Amino acid sequence: MRKTPLLNIAFILGFCANIFAQNPYIRHYTTLDGLPTNTIYQIYQDSRKFLWFTSDAGVVKFDGSNFTSYRKRDGLSSNDVVRIKEDSKGRVWIFNYNGTVNFILNNKVFNGNNAPFLNSLTGKGFPVDFITDSRQTIYFYNWQREVFALDTNNKVSKYLLFKNIASELPYIKKYLSIFKVLYLSKKTSGDWVIWCNGGIYSQDLPQNKKTAVLDSSLHCMAVFPARNNTYYVKSYDSELIKVTGDFQKEKIIFPAGANKIKTVLEDSDGYLWIAAYDEGVYCLKNNKVVRHFNIRDALGLLQDHEKNIWISTQSDGIYVINHDILMQNHFDRTYFDNYGVNKLCDSPGLGIWCTSTKSAYLLKNDFFYVLPVPKDLRPVNIAYLLKNNTLLLGSIGNRLCTFENIKFMALSKEIGYSKRLIYTIHIKKITDDYHGNLAALFDQNTILLTSTFKPLLKTSFNEISERINNAFFNAENELVINAKKNYLYQNNGLVICPDLSRFNGTTILGHVFLDNSTELLNIDGDSLYILQNHKLYNLTKAFDTPVELQIKNIFYTDSTLYLATITDIFVCHNPKKVITGNSISLEPLNISFNNINDILIHKDTLYIASDDGLTIIAKSSIINSALPPTPFLQSISVNDVLSNYPGNELKLTGKNKINLSFGCIGYSSGSVFYSYMLVGAENKWTLGKESRIEIVYQNLPKGHYVFKLRVRKSNSGWSSPLDLAITIKPTLVEYPVFWAFIVLIASGIIFLIISLIRIQKMKRVEVNHQLIVMEQKALQSMMNPHFIFNSLGSIQNYLLKNKGSEAVIYLSQFASLIRQNLNSINTPMIVLEEEVDRMRNYLELEKKRLENKFDYSIEMDEAFEENGVFIPSMIIQTIAENSIWHGIASLEDQGFVKIRILAYKPKSLKIIIEDNGIGMKKSQEYSSKNSHHQHLGLQIIQKRLGLLSKKYNTESSINYSESIPGKLYPGTRVELVLPFLYNINDS
Repeated sequence: MRKTPLLNIAFILGFCANIFAQNPYIRHYTTLDGLPTNTIYQIYQDSRKFLWFTSDAGVVKFDGSNFTSYRKRDGLSSNDVVRIKEDSKGRVWIFNYNGTVNFILNNKVFNGNNAPFLNSLTGKGFPVDFITDSRQTIYFYNWQREVFALDTNNKVSKYLLFKNIASELPYIKKYLSIFKVLYLSKKTSGDWVIWCNGGIYSQDLPQNKKTAVLDSSLHCMAVFPARNNTYYVKSYDSELIKVTGDFQKEKIIFPAGANKIKTVLEDSDGYLWIAAYDEGVYCLKNNKVVRHFNIRDALGLLQDHEKNIWISTQSDGIYVINHDILMQNHFDRTYFDNYGVNKLCDSPGLGIWCTSTKSAYLLKNDFFYVLPVPKDLRPVNIAYLLKNNTLLLGSIGNRLCTFENIKFMALSKEIGYSKRLIYTIHIKKITDDYHGNLAALFDQNTILLTSTFKPLLKTSFNEISERINNAFFNAENELVINAKKNYLYQNNGLVICPDLSRFNGTTILGHVFLDNSTELLNIDGDSLYILQNHKLYNLTKAFDTPVELQIKNIFYTDSTLYLATITDIFVCHNPKKVITGNSISLEPLNISFNNINDILIHKDTLYIASDDGLTIIAKSSIINSALPPTPFLQSISVNDVLSNYPGNELKLTGKNKINLSFGCIGYSSGSVFYSYMLVGAENKWTLGKESRIEIVYQNLPKGHYVFKLRVRKSNSGWSSPLDLAITIKPTLVEYPVFWAFIVLIASGIIFLIISLIRIQKMKRVEVNHQLIVMEQKALQSMMNPHFIFNSLGSIQNYLLKNKGSEAVIYLSQFASLIRQNLNSINTPMIVLEEEVDRMRNYLELEKKRLENKFDYSIEMDEAFEENGVFIPSMIIQTIAENSIWHGIASLEDQGFVKIRILAYKPKSLKIIIEDNGIGMKKSQEYSSKNSHHQHLGLQIIQKRLGLLSKKYNTESSINYSESIPGKLYPGTRVELVLPFLYNINDS
């Protein structure tokens, strides 16, 4: 039998397969993947986790999915870029081969045109690096000893290293012209350390004094800074020297010539990576080679935040090595006749069987031993070891071959067996019970049960009436047939399986025992269920990390469940905790494969068969899951206009259309998934699968929102959410205060308009009132001559009758009444008592003139006697005149006039004037030429009362009625309702 040596320990530590495309730990990027060139010089990772590549075709920015190139057409001063580095302000500095300097900030390229100070940074050669001091001044330096200091105000100062070295160290003056500065660092004292081809020196820069020799024997050809203030120096003596912070030296044993070293990298776990041109990339630990990668034109090295090792090359693009390769083993397809591995089978005491298309391989004691199989059994994708040490190999749906008494012959280093038989039976799977004593072989609609100790493979298979999807033994050691429904195979027939009836119509892809009473079922590759004591528990819903792809294989051992999708492996510890309602942690492996075919655990080691080959991972190396990608915001467009937003907050006003564009930075393999939620508008995560995400929100209501985005890969957990605060501020018209202000202004305007209208109205009322008063005054002036004539006639009559004393009294009262009338004519409101006194005086004169033909009385409410009030003037007298002239003057009997002044309402009083005259009807029949004068007076009173009602906002009215209805002379009753004031200023 042919044997293929497995990498023994020395071989494993020293070599790696050449065909990296078949290695899931190594990825390769070239121009076919988006690089602008395959010549990549340096690799750099900035503070935001983006990777930058320098090349002969400009600068390339990479986020794990997309390459973004910056070239001369984008503003670079040259397409040949040799170095790149970020400063504390986030500026990514670009050093061009032609000596010019650019920087990129916020995806914009700055050059000597839009940042003129860059022209002052040009020296004799291109800058090789820069260093920053505590004042944030940046010192660029080149090989020619020139230093350019750029302060925070973008002012440039120039220095020359070793300027005064002739006076301080005169013995090296003759070598100064060939000194080449390779690296600058700083001591804890603050002095600068100059690493050059003439040794290591310290100097007080920028004073450029106090030069001291630190090590004149170490002639540096290249300096590579490492962790913990250590440095690796490639010397002109073809040696690689490790230099500590106190300048202690240690020689590094390196199998290739040091003069071929291009880059040295010390990773986070203390491994030393060396890129040697034409020699490949070496990985060392404790001065011993752990791995050698045959990347012959390697130039640069970098370890990213996910621990991946990046390798740039002169002509072959970029390689990425998963750091786990140092703790795990992978054997590519070259070990299996350039085929992938299909099936794994544990052979206790013997090794692990692997099958490929052509052969079976026994992995034993770090070697592969080949067991050829007949051609008509290919591809070999069935492997099963019976308890009688018979190995079954076959091809699904084809033939089956048995190798009896299979064994490993130590002397000849070959695989032996006593008999090989080929069966024409067609099977697609072999399954056994919990103890492995009973095996079931089945095809589409036939099945065979046999002992694993004495198999009877020549026995006829029993036919099943339905197409068999799968078959397995349950906890009661009953054979379950998964067909259209789920059955128990009993007495060569099918009986409904009640425990699994809920899964009728599904395909149970896999089944494993967790213990002798607990089973795990893989339903359609989408859901995992635990069955215990006839109860089902959904394990998938309990996972803290969702499994997006279909679960192809499951394997359980030592309380740990291993799941395999087509590309990824997940580890689940203690899955039975779901029975008690606990959440289950799911840990993905930090590696993805090309079509996983089978998984197996043997002696605390995980074996993975895939189209890439065979991968062997010790359980102890499965420590943590892969780091999740880092989401980042690419752009924001507001109302279809690209927006520059400050920080992590977006503030908008009014109607809006927000277009958010996101990417994620992730360098480990695996598909990218994302979920997002707008807190304030949504209450659950929206899931998707993309590497770049476009999300649009339109017409969000006013309010405060927080947009949250998280991403993950198929082999990682969720990232911390990226938060973007969005504030939709209301427009001016949406502010309640605005409307309150508008209402207030409108109310003020309306109040002002109403006030103006009221003032104008009151002015018109006042004017009309004054006109009516003037009319009444005119009427009074017309009425007085008649009254005066009658009064004078009465005086004359007294004198003719020699009644001088009566004439004098009458004349005195007449004069007093005339004076009172003149006073009342000049004022619209008069004191009630004065008006009553005037009325009493008038009635007394009329009574004397008519020779006591009538009597009168005036009664006033006590409230008005105590508190003086003002009433409209010249109204009561007109009514009283009517009573005397038209009611009583024509009366043959004794007349009577009664005036009562009563309290009526808070702002008005009632005056009742009654007489026992001839009444209104007969008065109209006896009306004389003065009737028009009296009617006009009553009309003026009515108009005046209407105006007074409006002016004082109170009731004013006049009503006429008969005083004694039904009598010959019914008399007249007049009710006046007038406003009154307590203060004349209220008017």
